[in-house]
Amino acid sequence: MGRPKEFDREEVLQKALYTFWEKGYDATTLPDLLESMDINRSSFYNSFGDKQTLFREVMSLYYQQTGMIRLAILQKAKSAKQGLWDYFNHNIDVAVAAYNPGGCLLTNTATTLKTIDEQISLLIVQGIDRLEQTVFNLLEKSQLAGELAPNKDIKAIARLVIAVSYGLNIAARVHSDREILLDMVKAAMSTLD
Repeated sequence: MGRPKEFDREEVLQKALYTFWEKGYDATTLPDLLESMDINRSSFYNSFGDKQTLFREVMSLYYQQTGMIRLAILQKAKSAKQGLWDYFNHNIDVAVAAYNPGGCLLTNTATTLKTIDEQISLLIVQGIDRLEQTVFNLLEKSQLAGELAPNKDIKAIARLVIAVSYGLNIAARVHSDREILLDMVKAAMSTLD
């Protein structure tokens, strides 16, 4: 019996990420993963356990690569308008990038929350809640600084920003036309005026 093939963990995780992103969690099979990751079954089970455990690790990697960048854009913003504009532009860049399967792995997975494992659902909900709170904090800071009118319902605006963000991801899977996506952003940004 030969030794299991050695591999670069980060590289195979990235390959698994793209497979899940392209096919979706439910439609991705073990043979799909083995082929895309270029590892054998025993290496898969020894290194990742099962599909759900692998997906949790993939979601963590995706969050580090994408989610942390988006949070940083919002946290470092000098104003709500500029921060949200930069955030949405990054969102669109990722959603329409030729090297990505389209949309957002988190959004694509969120549409199947009822069919995925409870721990994965919890990770998604926590990520959305964290993002909404970060948007709210930026809006609150801008409202206190006088950039936004004091009568603006910033909690509702934060929720709208999240809805538009995920809507952009879904729309990008259907039409990757940046101008269409920017129209959605402009309409959402008008709530700040």
